[in-house]
Parts: sequence; C-alpha cells; structure tokens
Amino acid sequence: MIWQTARFAMDLSRPRIMGIVNATPDSFSDGGLHATA
Repeated sequence: MIWQTARFAMDLSRPRIMGIVNATPDSFSDGGLHATA
C-alpha cells in the first residue's frame, strides 16, 4: 500500500515508527518543571 500526499509517497508495506511530540506550555510532558498550581 502506498500513502500518497502532495509532497511525497510513503510505502506502508513495512511497519513504521511514528510519534507525537506535545511541547506546549500546558503539556504534562515537562515532568512538572513548569507547574503553576
């Protein structure tokens, strides 16, 4: 299976690793360093 976009094509016949980075100020991913409560 090929996933086609306007800029590229990605072959999905093999597994891929993807992730989401949540780096907003209210994110829980900061380890509590910027807690305001």
